Amino acid sequence: MTRRLGLAHAAVRPRRARADFRTPEARARARVAAIAFAAQFPAAFPICGTLLGMIREGDVIAHDRDVDFGCVGWPHTPMPDRVPGFSLIRRYHLDARPCEVAYRHDATGVKVDLFLFFDDAASGERFFAIYPDEFPKRRTIIRRFPASLFEWCDRHVWGHSFRFLRDPELFLESNYGPTWRVRDEKFRYV
Repeated sequence: MTRRLGLAHAAVRPRRARADFRTPEARARARVAAIAFAAQFPAAFPICGTLLGMIREGDVIAHDRDVDFGCVGWPHTPMPDRVPGFSLIRRYHLDARPCEVAYRHDATGVKVDLFLFFDDAASGERFFAIYPDEFPKRRTIIRRFPASLFEWCDRHVWGHSFRFLRDPELFLESNYGPTWRVRDEKFRYV
């Protein structure tokens, strides 16, 4: 299909709908991707929608579209270009520092985002950035958390032991606000 654009012609592709996890099969693929990523990158811990689903619903959030992990960032943890079983989609930067890496799980096709948390010595906080400078039409969002929140434990979820923040509820409240326990299918992070 082509559409006339002035004097030139250009091919127009139909816009591809972004997949979500509304079907049981899609949620199962997301769980498989999350377990595989945690097994290959043990320094990572679930955050954002993935953590919210684990804690609030005991499953993947149906209206989510990817799996989210965090790790304490550079220079503490190098960001791997290759994670076995995953393909690198893209690296994102904030002030020339890597701040997010997007992967695709080869077996399921599920996108996995790995966000780096940085230390801010002046404030005693850790922070991560969303939609960094590669997205000029979207503003960068920086979320800050007390460094004391980053204590670790292991938690068994979906038949796998994940590295977890010791107080995930406090993280969720800091990230989403006091209503994080209420399901909102129209919510978008940005």
